[in-house]
Amino acid sequence: MFYRPPDPHKSSFEEFGHVFLYVRNNKTGRSGFFDYYPDPGRSDVHRTVDNYRLKDHAGLVIKLTPEAEDRMLDKMDSITKKDPAYHVNPGEVISRTESDCVSTTEEILAAGGIKSSARTPTGLWGDLYGDNPIDMKIGAFGIEATMMTPKPGYLYGDEAGRHFSALNELIDQAERQREAAERAKKKKEDN
Repeated sequence: MFYRPPDPHKSSFEEFGHVFLYVRNNKTGRSGFFDYYPDPGRSDVHRTVDNYRLKDHAGLVIKLTPEAEDRMLDKMDSITKKDPAYHVNPGEVISRTESDCVSTTEEILAAGGIKSSARTPTGLWGDLYGDNPIDMKIGAFGIEATMMTPKPGYLYGDEAGRHFSALNELIDQAERQREAAERAKKKKEDN
């Protein structure tokens, strides 16, 4: 899962952070992104992510079985086919009928056996990373404990070290996809 905390300079009504998923079944090689946000004139479901978006989010590596990963990938495909419209307002949040990055990410995670009842990207990160992620450091007054703020472009979780090169590979893949899309668009415009 990739996470970006809310912008501290904006109100929670304007900007509450973001989450999106990348799932890869290492046994079969099947993989996919699922990024869900409003995009006027286009689908709100985005199955590709550019390198800038990856670098703007912290990643959490979650170890799952190949079967769970396939169920999540199937759910991503199912939601993509439905092409749901992004909608969220306070009443929908209270009744849990919103369709936003958190609710769709939770739906996909649930297909893999991961449960969360978060309402915000920060809540979902907390559910999956740990309720109280603490960052310990030596400060002016000895050892200080502060709430850990995930750093964009970094991977977290027990398997993060093994997957760091995979993140760079993802960033390279995203850049190649973006360049291919630009070439296809230019070719279409030229014809």
